[in-house]
Amino acid sequence: MSIKSVYKIDFSSEKKLEQFIEEKSVEDGICPLTDKEYKLISRQDNLGAYGVSDIIYIDWDDNDCKKTIKVTVIELKITHLVAKDMSQLLRYMKGIERSLLKYKKKLGFEFEINGVLAGKASKHDDFVYLAESVPNVEVISIDLDIESGFVKQPISCGFSKKHESFKDARFVVREAYGYSGY
Repeated sequence: MSIKSVYKIDFSSEKKLEQFIEEKSVEDGICPLTDKEYKLISRQDNLGAYGVSDIIYIDWDDNDCKKTIKVTVIELKITHLVAKDMSQLLRYMKGIERSLLKYKKKLGFEFEINGVLAGKASKHDDFVYLAESVPNVEVISIDLDIESGFVKQPISCGFSKKHESFKDARFVVREAYGYSGY
């Protein structure tokens, strides 16, 4: 029996993709999207007016005087990623942040919130610029490949448009610093 026949993956719905990610996380002890270990994993959390998140990973660090809680919110899509998907993830992150702030005052812990948006690579070049501009969010292209199975690749780094010009940046530097070496 080959490995490919053991892992028959069907991502015909976000629910099935979510289930795969959760099962791999529990089985391996790490998130298959971030390759990080977590102490807790939660699925389909109702965040009130902010919506229902796909998956939330929680970890904490007891090494310093104050406990630091690390939350990673995962938003999964089986379609090509678009700007509203980023908005959805950021809404969940904001809801968790506001909720944790209430407890932080009472219990005195620190926290950090990160997000992962995973789906098919966007067809829109401008989406990649958005992905590069949002702090604490990683955007990952996921797909199925007959040879490799589950394939993930960061899409929020190293992107540039064809014929991208940096003439405007030279103008700003020249004007601001009086530098004319261009």
